[in-house]
Amino acid sequence: MLSVAINNSSTANLIESIVLDHSNLNGLSAETLEEIINFSVANDDYRALDVIANFHTGIYGYDDRQPEWLESSFPSNKWVLTLGKTPKTIHWDTVYLDDGKKLTDTKHQKLLNSFKYWITAADNPLENGGKIIGPKTAYQKVIKVIALINAILLHSKELKLAKYHLLNVNDDFWLNILTKFAEYGNFQGVYEIDKRTQALLDKASQGVSDSSAQTLKEKFPYITQDIAQDESLLFLAEREKACAWLFEQGYYHAGNNIKYTGSSTMLGELLFKGKMLYHDINLPNYVEFHLKAPKLSSEYRSVENKDVSTGTVQETITLYTETIRLIQTNLEREDAASPSVLSERVSSGYISQLVSLKRRGRTRTLPPTFVFNFIRQCYEFAKEHLPTEEGSTTLLDETLTLLTKARSKSTSVQSNTLRPRDPSLAWNEVLHRDMSITERGYWFQTEAISCLSSEYLNKGIKE
Repeated sequence: MLSVAINNSSTANLIESIVLDHSNLNGLSAETLEEIINFSVANDDYRALDVIANFHTGIYGYDDRQPEWLESSFPSNKWVLTLGKTPKTIHWDTVYLDDGKKLTDTKHQKLLNSFKYWITAADNPLENGGKIIGPKTAYQKVIKVIALINAILLHSKELKLAKYHLLNVNDDFWLNILTKFAEYGNFQGVYEIDKRTQALLDKASQGVSDSSAQTLKEKFPYITQDIAQDESLLFLAEREKACAWLFEQGYYHAGNNIKYTGSSTMLGELLFKGKMLYHDINLPNYVEFHLKAPKLSSEYRSVENKDVSTGTVQETITLYTETIRLIQTNLEREDAASPSVLSERVSSGYISQLVSLKRRGRTRTLPPTFVFNFIRQCYEFAKEHLPTEEGSTTLLDETLTLLTKARSKSTSVQSNTLRPRDPSLAWNEVLHRDMSITERGYWFQTEAISCLSSEYLNKGIKE
């Protein structure tokens, strides 16, 4: 009995020392830790266990107002997050709610705090089962939270967000969003980029005159050409007028030059400025808006082998439902707007009963006939261009000759002195549009072909 009392006394003293100085945990044996656990449970004293749990998980030491990856102060209107290689910036003061006031207005302080706590909850060990997750995983969760915040902000009017804050963000709202995820993919499900872009351009086109559209068509006739059905994502009522309107908005301007494919950043601003946290959103680059045909880096386009069909797999829906539930960390906060309590219906299982979810996988199996014909053609091509006993020039010889001569040509921007700047008096859209801006590029366009041997020129090579 005396021995047991002595052991209990030493364990109690050890617990007190650990509570006072957490570094006393270092170097403890498994047997000692077991004694601490048994003593703590028997005496209903969990102080040391809290320290041990926090030592291994950070579960109690996490600061949800100032996690280590938040470079800004919690109340700041501009957040800089350093979870990835490139810092991500959130401009809270660029969003307006349905009452015309900014999200950062004092009237909406609790709603703003709810969004902020929702983001910091993504990396909180207490919300991750006591696990410390890596920066990449935390970043992906934060990106999902921002997307879900945007889903709320984009429906500000329907939710009467300014008046009721998160009270109308209930089961029905999230099931509607998740159903869109399942049907169109999580990106289009939140932002509905194609739908919003078509609506914006169809409406804007009504205010564009025929003469403005004609002027652009004469300068860039490519906008009148038909686009392959599998490449077109929009069904614009008047494509030429849509491009003319975008041109007027500066969609194609890159400094003093023209960007023929347009700017997805500018499109994001036209669609979402003031409506959501639109910065850093990567929008599609629609071929319908291109001012000239895209350059091919190879003679033929590559064979598509990715599944580009719309929809979302069940695992992704599950991740989003878990992220949605993090908003409920605001339920007990006095400085944040309380959300509606979500039911078990907000789950991937329930969504799978409403919509057919996409099957997992990314690579399509190409037809065997195509694959074997392709292998045969590659073999025959290689065989045809092998060195012969007669010592004729090979394809490799030709390539090395071209590359050797090309090394002396400059690759600096604007090093092609024959191409005038755009805009300038000497600029001619038809003559200079496709001319390379580098000396080396222009050499390949015009003079490189003359370096080929007559043997290959006679084979019909023109470029």
